[in-house]
Amino acid sequence: MGLYLMALFTILTGEMSFLSLIVLPLPLVVRRVIYNHMFLQLVNSMRFRTIAVVGGMIVSLLLVDSWKRANIKVNPYSYEQDHSTTPIQILATRAYNQRNVYLSGFILYFGICIATVMIIIGKIIRFEDEVKEKKELLKDINLLKADKLEKEKLLKEIKKKIQLLEYEKRK
Repeated sequence: MGLYLMALFTILTGEMSFLSLIVLPLPLVVRRVIYNHMFLQLVNSMRFRTIAVVGGMIVSLLLVDSWKRANIKVNPYSYEQDHSTTPIQILATRAYNQRNVYLSGFILYFGICIATVMIIIGKIIRFEDEVKEKKELLKDINLLKADKLEKEKLLKEIKKKIQLLEYEKRK
């Protein structure tokens, strides 16, 4: 009983820590490192996906089992025939099952939250990349416009010179 509780608390603490880290207002470079080197590599790893699915299924089964056990209607004032369980033991068992419901539920909830936040961070990174590209394109367009204006001025000057030369020729 103690080992699986320790594992559940470790998973829950790790998820909470990671979620706290990724929702901090970090610079884009740090978010990119977290997204590319931590999240994408883990998601693309078949071993991690297998562990995540199996772990999620086990935690889901624990959630369902604990939910059923925590919601059993028990009259703590009626004793069984052999008096092997006391009302305090029944209430303690219910409390343990409710604790397991909360633990496993929060583990699944934080897993969904982490996946959602990482998807949002990925979209933010792609959006920032697009904005950077468009800024560079805008800069190039502005340079081309300035170059175009300069060439138009040069063309006007050349046309004036041609007109002057033609006028002088006619004289």
